[in-house]
Amino acid sequence: MGALSIPLTNDFYLTGYGHGVGSWIATGTYTGTGVASTAITGVGFQPDMVIVKRYPNVKGMACTSMMPAGESKEIQSSSALLTNNIESLDTDGFTVGTDSVVNSGTVVYHWAAFTDTLATASGKPRIIQWVEVDPYY
Repeated sequence: MGALSIPLTNDFYLTGYGHGVGSWIATGTYTGTGVASTAITGVGFQPDMVIVKRYPNVKGMACTSMMPAGESKEIQSSSALLTNNIESLDTDGFTVGTDSVVNSGTVVYHWAAFTDTLATASGKPRIIQWVEVDPYY
């Protein structure tokens, strides 16, 4: 089955923080489909890290650009890296597998995407806040 793309709507926020070049955080929600390799698009950048969480009472999943391809980690767990959760960090978002922790039909998921560079920003994000962070202070 082919990949499904879920464009983001009005629940999208992009926040910059840091000095000069800055780092970026985008947050939003999507509704699960249960379809394999579902792309969550419209983030506005390629994430270095993504966290996905559904409510209630389910641990979140995290994936970083330093993890092996196709693997992600359950937050607050000593378990090994897992597959079929957050499968990849893509040019404009991320892709989830069919595990119910990240993609069960009709379930709403909340996500946060992080990057330390922002090459281009599409017209979709709204910059809502700039917070200066001084790590030497």
